[in-house]
Formats: sequence, structure tokens, C-alpha cells
Amino acid sequence: MVGTILPVVYGTRRKKLLTLYTAASTVGSAVMGGCIGVLGVGISRIPQLQDSAGTLTSAVLLICGAIDMKLLPFGLPQFKTQVPHAWRFWRAETMIPSYGFTLGLGFGTRIPTASVYAVATYCLMCGDLGNAVLVFGLFGIGRSIPLWCLCEPWKKCGFRQLYADLTAWQQVVSVANGLIVVFLASFLFANQFAIQPQ
Repeated sequence: MVGTILPVVYGTRRKKLLTLYTAASTVGSAVMGGCIGVLGVGISRIPQLQDSAGTLTSAVLLICGAIDMKLLPFGLPQFKTQVPHAWRFWRAETMIPSYGFTLGLGFGTRIPTASVYAVATYCLMCGDLGNAVLVFGLFGIGRSIPLWCLCEPWKKCGFRQLYADLTAWQQVVSVANGLIVVFLASFLFANQFAIQPQ
């Protein structure tokens, strides 16, 4: 994702455009969190699902983590494209927020890690609209952080070198992401069976 956004977002006004991108990505994620959260509130009223919400969430997180660590021979459904090619010809002030909002939604474009599904599952199963909006919104902000971190290196070494460096680290980041998701799944799973005080 970073490789496709860098040449677009980092122009001569990169900080302003990154701010626009981050704000739009956060709004897009919060909107998606709200949509998922509304479904989750409905699901939380089904007693059978309410009782097994933690276990189901843990299972999905384990699968997502295993996919990111390349332990499973398949991926999760996704679109193979990013945003429409014609957007590249729009004015930056229109195109960048559109790009941020669309990617912030998390679905409908290429999904680089299975953690999008892990976060969506949590938002669906938590049964709390406010929590779903907050968690998915924070996820949108989190997905923007690498762009901010790469702002200075981009200026110093240029796109080609930076893209080559990023590509070399892609597998490592994917495995680290998978380990974090598996850890969260284990924590949720252990919580399901924790002994409650009498």
C-alpha cells in the first residue's frame, strides 16, 4: 500500500496532502466501523451468537494471523485493484481525500494484510456501535502512520530506492503483523475460559 500511495501523496506539499489523506482515511474507516457496528448490534441480540462471540472472534483472528504468516495456503477475498486509474488526473485536493477515504474503508480495494478482516470481525462481534466506530477509525489512523514515518526518507533517497527498501521488508512486516493478530486471538481465547471469581 505504501508503495502505491507515496508517489501520489508526496508532492511539494506533502505534509498538507498527508494530513488530507490521513483525515479522509480515518473518516472512511470510521464509516466502515459504523456499518459493521450496526450489524454487530443486531447480531448481539441473538443469544446463541452472543455466547460464542469471543470464541468466534478468536478463531477468525487465528486464521487471519496464520494467513499473514503464510502458514495457510490461501488468502481472504479481496479486489485486485486499488482506486480507479482516472483519479490520477484529478486535482490533488480532490484525489487525495478520495483515495484516503476509499482505502480507509478497508474493503473494495486490494487488502495487503488479513488484519483488516481481524479488526472487522472484532467490530462485528463486540456488539457496541461506538466501540466499532472507534476501533476501525483508529485502525484507519494506524494505516496512515507508515506514510508519515517515510516522509523524511522519501525526501532524501527518492521513490525508487525507498520502494526497493520497502519491498525487501514486506514479508517481515507481514509475519510480524500475523504474530500480533495471533497474540490477540490467544488473549481473547484465554479470556473466554478464565475462571470467574465466585
